[in-house]
Formats: sequence, C-alpha cells, structure tokens
Amino acid sequence: MGNKERQLTINENLKNLDTCYHFKEGVIKINKHNTMIHELGKFLVAYELMKNGFSVYTEVIFKGSMRADIWTANDNHAYEITNTESKESMINKEDKYPCKVSFLKADDVLRQNGIDIKEIRP
Repeated sequence: MGNKERQLTINENLKNLDTCYHFKEGVIKINKHNTMIHELGKFLVAYELMKNGFSVYTEVIFKGSMRADIWTANDNHAYEITNTESKESMINKEDKYPCKVSFLKADDVLRQNGIDIKEIRP
C-alpha cells in the first residue's frame, strides 16, 4: 500500500472516533487509576506497534462512548490490556467496538518483554 492509500485508509478509520474527545497519534496516555502493570503493558504494546509502522492512538473513545486502550488507525484494530477483566466485559467490547479487538493480558505482555512482575506487584 502506498503512502496516499495508507493515509486515505487512516482518514477513513478516524471517522470511528468521537471528535468531542482529544486524540493524537503517537501519544501514550496513562491513567493514575489503572495499575502500573496495566499501564506498562499498554506502553509496551503501543511502542511495539509504533516501531512496526502503525498509527497508534491510546485511550480513544469511539462514537457510542466505548473506550479502547490502544487503537491502530492503519487497520482499524483495538487492543485491550487486561488483568481481571471478565469474559462478559470482553464479549461486550467485541460486540460494541466498531473494529476488530484483541485482548492481551498485562502480565503476559510484561513477561514477554523480560519484566518480572513480582518486582512491580506488592
């Protein structure tokens, strides 16, 4: 896909976001109410996606008020970093998100990146 086609795809996918909320490509937003493990997992996944050429947005709010941890505009794909999320909550997100969604366990993401969660978790 050429640069022009890539940008057209991104622009089309950006229409899924609620423009009442601020979003900016490449900015990793953190939330002090989430666990450090969750936020580290989000950072690691977003960073890897950016390194691989994806247009990454975090904490985006879709039209309809659903919020995703990470969303890539290139392929309209959301990534949810989970710890204790219920199966019911995941199914709800799969049904309501206007895109494909993948669920990644924060503990697994950290382990895959050589981070010992025992040192983080009290």
